[in-house]
Amino acid sequence: MLIGVALVVTSGFWIETASAYLCSNDHEWRLPSPDGSKVAVRFHRDCGAFGDPATNVSVLQRGEIQPNRAGNAYFAVDQGGPIEHWGGPSLRMHWSGNKMLVLTHDISDITWSTESPIEDVNVVVRGQTQGDQAQKILR
Repeated sequence: MLIGVALVVTSGFWIETASAYLCSNDHEWRLPSPDGSKVAVRFHRDCGAFGDPATNVSVLQRGEIQPNRAGNAYFAVDQGGPIEHWGGPSLRMHWSGNKMLVLTHDISDITWSTESPIEDVNVVVRGQTQGDQAQKILR
C-alpha cells in the first residue's frame, strides 16, 4: 500500500511539473475587488495538443502574479457556447462586494469551480444559455 501511495504522489508531481512546461497562460485580464485587496484574473490556458483552449480564473492577493498553472477558482472548456477571440469559452465576471466574485458562463461549457472560499472570497458560478437572461446557480 505504501508503494501505491508513493506512486500516486510521484505521478501527481510529474503531471504538475510537465504541465508547467507544456502549458502557458496568456490573454490575461485583471479585475480588482472594490477595496483593491484582491484581484480576479481571467486568462487563457493553452496546453497545445494536450488539451482544448480553456478559460481560467484565479483569485489572488493584490500584486500577486498568476503562476503558470490552471486557475484556482474556475476552469472551462468550450462545448458550443460563445467563445473569446483566442478560442476559449466566454466568461463574464464582476465583484459583488469585497468578498464575493460572480462568474457567468454559457451552460453548454464544461466547467469546474472550487467548493471553498479562496483568499476569503466566495466564488459564485452562474450558468446562462445563449440569449437567455434567466440564470441558474450551479453551486
